[in-house]
Amino acid sequence: MISDLNNGAEIIGEIGTSLNEMTNNENKVFEAACIAQMKTNCIIITHTTLGTYAKEQVQFFKDRNINLRKIIISHVALSKDFDMILELVKQGVNVAFDTIGKEKYCVDDIQADYIKRLIELGYEKQILMSMDCTRQSHLKKNGGHGFSYLIDIFVPLLKEKGITENSLQQIMCNNFTEIMEA
Repeated sequence: MISDLNNGAEIIGEIGTSLNEMTNNENKVFEAACIAQMKTNCIIITHTTLGTYAKEQVQFFKDRNINLRKIIISHVALSKDFDMILELVKQGVNVAFDTIGKEKYCVDDIQADYIKRLIELGYEKQILMSMDCTRQSHLKKNGGHGFSYLIDIFVPLLKEKGITENSLQQIMCNNFTEIMEA
């Protein structure tokens, strides 16, 4: 794993937890990821099931003295709990709004509002966005949103809510690079 990280993507992920729990096997994966992260300074991207167990993931990393700037917690909007998301960024991790367009889980308007509120509170450098486009049914040719939805639909929604070009540049272009370099 160490060699793959040093000579490859420099990212571990997604490592995940189950709904409201971390199983024994998931714990082993998290332990291994922490060891590899300490040796390589790589990014760790986590999976939360419907946004659950995110706080516990952060505590797991804190207990092992992992650089929280290198942690990205995914699927946070699915919790529909802004206070929990705010607690995560206050601790220093990054949060991924990565289910944009998957309105049956969390509507875009809520995700846009959460992003706006985090920016207003000074956390724009800890926000990432993507779409978790994982199935053939997500492609435009198969009736899905396709890969351009984030740019074509969601970014204009953010602009309507008053999010500036500078903030969008930070979130969409600079944040990941800054996390890599942390």
